[in-house]
Amino acid sequence: MPIQHDEGKQLDPPRVQQLTGAEDELVRGAASADPDIAALRDLGKVQRFAGQRELLRIVVGATGLREGMDLDTAADILYAIGSPETYRLLVVDRGWSGSRFERWYGETLELLLLDPPRPGQPDGVPPS
Repeated sequence: MPIQHDEGKQLDPPRVQQLTGAEDELVRGAASADPDIAALRDLGKVQRFAGQRELLRIVVGATGLREGMDLDTAADILYAIGSPETYRLLVVDRGWSGSRFERWYGETLELLLLDPPRPGQPDGVPPS
């Protein structure tokens, strides 16, 4: 499902994962033979984690995390589940469609990171 940006451009998450996954495969292969590329790959992982952690902090600021879940643990979970490796395993190796992956990804993160809605509380509405 494409996401509309302010500039009028669209972002298609499954397509972004597909491109990122292909790039990751290429860089992973090159990194095994070249220490400079390996260092750049490691830096990319650090930056991806930092970006995902900050996005998580912004997104859950309004709703909060599941009781007992701290931001660092939630960021670790997001980093693992949102990795190019996870996408590759399910979409490339197991034949999932991009839309199936996107649905699973959102549902899984919601189940793992956020409190379930209270009875009578609509989904997506923070508890008062």
